[in-house]
Amino acid sequence: MVEKSSFTPEGKYSYCAQRLIKFLELTRSNSYDNSQYIEFLKFLEKVLQNEKIYFDRTICQTLRGILVNNTTTPAVNRIAKESFDRIFQFIQNFAQVEKYLKDFHVIFRCLLPNCYELLDVPTINRRLKDDIYKYISSYQQNFNQIEKCLNNLFQKNKRDQSIKIDFNPGDSKETINKVFKFFKIFINKKDERSVHYISTYLQETMMNRIDYYMKSLTSFRHKSLVAIELFEKTLHQFLLNSIRENIQNRNTNHQLASQVLPYLNSSNLNYDEKISLYKKILQICPIPSEVIDSVEKQLDNSNHSHSVYLDTKISDLKNMLDRFAKIEKDLPEFSELFQECLNKKYDHLSEQEVFSSNGKIKKEIFDFLKQKKNFDDIRKLIQMFNQPRLIDLVEKCEQFVKDKDEKASTEISECLRQCIIDTTENYTTSLLTFRHQALTAFNHFEKNLHDLLST
Repeated sequence: MVEKSSFTPEGKYSYCAQRLIKFLELTRSNSYDNSQYIEFLKFLEKVLQNEKIYFDRTICQTLRGILVNNTTTPAVNRIAKESFDRIFQFIQNFAQVEKYLKDFHVIFRCLLPNCYELLDVPTINRRLKDDIYKYISSYQQNFNQIEKCLNNLFQKNKRDQSIKIDFNPGDSKETINKVFKFFKIFINKKDERSVHYISTYLQETMMNRIDYYMKSLTSFRHKSLVAIELFEKTLHQFLLNSIRENIQNRNTNHQLASQVLPYLNSSNLNYDEKISLYKKILQICPIPSEVIDSVEKQLDNSNHSHSVYLDTKISDLKNMLDRFAKIEKDLPEFSELFQECLNKKYDHLSEQEVFSSNGKIKKEIFDFLKQKKNFDDIRKLIQMFNQPRLIDLVEKCEQFVKDKDEKASTEISECLRQCIIDTTENYTTSLLTFRHQALTAFNHFEKNLHDLLST
């Protein structure tokens, strides 16, 4: 029983006494003879071998030899019968102990998630100290402290839809009462050895189960968060690439954020509905399947609850999509509006003022944008043109800064910077070509008119 205590977290329990008592109940008869004892010893050796429990088998062999060689000796037969009756009694007791220990452990295993699953890990560690450790660290060889611990956990027990465990608190409390009532019989009988082993076993299995539960919980949460954060990162990069393409190509073909965002406006969803919602969004997003599969695998895993971080992750996703939805439709206008501003501000200037190395465009735009700029710098440049719509577009982008989305704010500000440079270069090239063509046309007209008049 004691050797099996370290395996109880994995659902492996001691059945040795129960197997022995079952064998005895089938083979034991009212009219005793030594063959019953001999068959029991053979079965005991077999059980010990299968269970890989250490036991000096020479004891069994010696006893078998005595029973076989003294079948007609009345004194030996009497002693054997008395021994057989005694072992039947204490094996029966141990079989009951095994059963109640399993009942105890199954209930304790269910109480842990019902008490702690909805808490963060630091809070769980603090609660465990007050709720359990202080009770089971006692060296008192009785069950009062452990019973107080279990009663305390039943009071803290909280059922939640996200905890997928079949657990009936009322029936379990009744079972626990029976468990401790049975264990206290050993105290009343002053069976100190049994009290010691059972209380030690309970303490060890509780500690082992807590350790197993916490390792399982932290591993589960870590894998889930890693998968979800990879999905968020991949989706974030996809949206950025779409924004960049929209600006460069002046189109609005990619509006994934605007398409997905309405799904996240649902309210008053229960746990299962939130999980289904997140999985639906995964299917909509055109990102690598291995990323999607990893998140879905964790969301389908019901060994633990996602409640601790699920609302936060849905909120983070909604906020991210909301930021992108506000700009993905409007930013393609940026280049067109900025070109209009350039035309309005510089079109009337002379070639020297526009195209020279000391010209206004070089000083006011190209020199200003030599280094990478943030949104503040971009806004300062845009305000120079006094175009409300253009300023509004930049201010919408600043929501990324306010929400501390550093990657997006950096990439979008750089994207706007490059858009300004490209649009300005295209504008100056276009303006230079236009003026050259106009000048050539006027010169050609003047020459031809001069020649006509001369003739």
